[in-house]
Amino acid sequence: MFFKLFSNRMERKITKNILTVSFITLIISLIPAASLLAQQYDTTKWNTLKNYQTPEWFRDAKFGIYPHWGVYSVPAFGNEWYGYEMYDKLEQSPSYALKTVYPHHLATYGDPAIFGYKDLIPFFKAENFNADTLMSYVANSGAKYFAHLTSHHDAFLMYNSRFSKWNCVNMGPKKDVGLLFQAAAKKRGLRFGISNHLAENNWFFQFNWHNNFDANRDPGLVDLYNDSTNSVDLTNTEPSDRWVRRWLEISEEMIDYFKPDYVYYDRGWSMHPKWTPYRKILAAYQYNKAIEWGKGVYGAPGVALLYKDSGLLTGSAILDHENGIPSSIQVLPFQSDESISNNGWCYVAGNTYKSAAYLVNRLVDIVSKNGNMMLSIDPKADGTLPDTTRKRLIELGNWMKVNGEAIYATRPAETFGIEGTNQIRFTRNKDSNVIYIFSSSWPGDKAVLNLSPYNSERLDSTKISKITLLGAEDHPLKWSQNEIALSITMPSEIPVKTSPYCYVFKMYLDKARALPCRPSNLTAVSSAKGIKLSWVNNSSQAKSFIIERKNKDKGNFKQLAVIGHGVTSFVDTGASTKEIYIYRIRSYSTKGKSNYSEEVIAGDIKD
Repeated sequence: MFFKLFSNRMERKITKNILTVSFITLIISLIPAASLLAQQYDTTKWNTLKNYQTPEWFRDAKFGIYPHWGVYSVPAFGNEWYGYEMYDKLEQSPSYALKTVYPHHLATYGDPAIFGYKDLIPFFKAENFNADTLMSYVANSGAKYFAHLTSHHDAFLMYNSRFSKWNCVNMGPKKDVGLLFQAAAKKRGLRFGISNHLAENNWFFQFNWHNNFDANRDPGLVDLYNDSTNSVDLTNTEPSDRWVRRWLEISEEMIDYFKPDYVYYDRGWSMHPKWTPYRKILAAYQYNKAIEWGKGVYGAPGVALLYKDSGLLTGSAILDHENGIPSSIQVLPFQSDESISNNGWCYVAGNTYKSAAYLVNRLVDIVSKNGNMMLSIDPKADGTLPDTTRKRLIELGNWMKVNGEAIYATRPAETFGIEGTNQIRFTRNKDSNVIYIFSSSWPGDKAVLNLSPYNSERLDSTKISKITLLGAEDHPLKWSQNEIALSITMPSEIPVKTSPYCYVFKMYLDKARALPCRPSNLTAVSSAKGIKLSWVNNSSQAKSFIIERKNKDKGNFKQLAVIGHGVTSFVDTGASTKEIYIYRIRSYSTKGKSNYSEEVIAGDIKD
């Protein structure tokens, strides 16, 4: 009897579940297909990539490190372009040419037709490589993210690829250095990424082919040396159909293999129009995978994608400046690459190095303009760091321990700084109740530091509660203000606990008088109910949010709604399914309004 009653109950429960599932299925079937597709990035359309917000973790991190380490570290001569230049027998290259690499190779290893780039691989043993040891220097330097260079232009893959035998597990180190780096980075709480320089392999070994060296002698070398028919002066960089397809499958493999928080692409994928659809596909692939892995959502996938030149649409990823810094504060976050060496990007014998003071002030300049600095380090072929590189990382870490609060999780102030022999830069915290002042050199004992951007007409003196020097916070500094400048008087001598290279002053503002910070991470997702906006509130001072909207190609922004404090989402139910909209938000407090958030596009997006 009990079994019969139990069976009847189970039948009713199963029937109810079936009806529930059927009802849910019916509801889903009624939702327009476009609404569901809007949750993913379209690999065939450029404009869907505009739904991108730079991750907050990246904006807060400010400082990352990546190593240029590979087969080119073996000769330790010239630079990381050794494989390109060693075949330039006739000095045909108009650029990137040291004119000394071919004769060096000939004298050291012999004829490149016999002893080619491939023959350097067995000497790349990484016999003293220890990922934990190397990563301890990275973490202690103050870096918050680390990127593994998965392949330079030479197509030797620094992980266990299924698409090429030319990788560090099959040859050379015979260990998966990529996974070892990743485990060591995660152990220390660092975000982990990859740096992909593979696209340039399209033409990297062109002199090998043109001058009839070892590439021509063995068809089995094509996956390393490619099949370059490019002109020697790089006026023709069109990749073959074989290469762009192969590059895409390997690049997608890299993303799947590491599930990275950060992916950097060197400029090779933007050197010819033939790459255009592939850039689109790969960017969308990375964002969709990040969503699948739970790193973020459509509009804010939670990962950093770095590109150079015109590789991607402005605002669809993060622009990278190699060895360069913008001249002003940038609306969109950016990154600047910097090598620790003066000689190139990889280890070469006799390297000279940039000073700690130079690197610190370079970082400060970048951060003051809304950027991050990515520092390249130079492991030797055996996997160890040069003495000076280790010393520089220690020096950077010591400075960060004292002054890191002025770098991490900060945003640009009203102005980036004051140019001059003594470089002055500014940042602020997210709540805008602290302004940090960087002085690249000590102004002098009892000297006065004059700051015109914070004169009495621009900053009410009643908003300043005190000013201290980081490393000596227990001793507030004397200051005064007039219509010309804010003047800070230095102590009688440099405090012992301060760190050299750059001195940082902390100006406290009255919280009750501070303006709120602008919202960030604004996203827009289309659904059957309308366009849902979500954002991050960066200020405890915000009392309300004003949402504004405009049509993409016409009209001006108009106020759409006022949302109270504590609410960080809104559904625009009045959005037309046939329009494309641009949204922005600003926060308000009793004392005033913030700047606008970054803009986000949504609606019936078409290319």
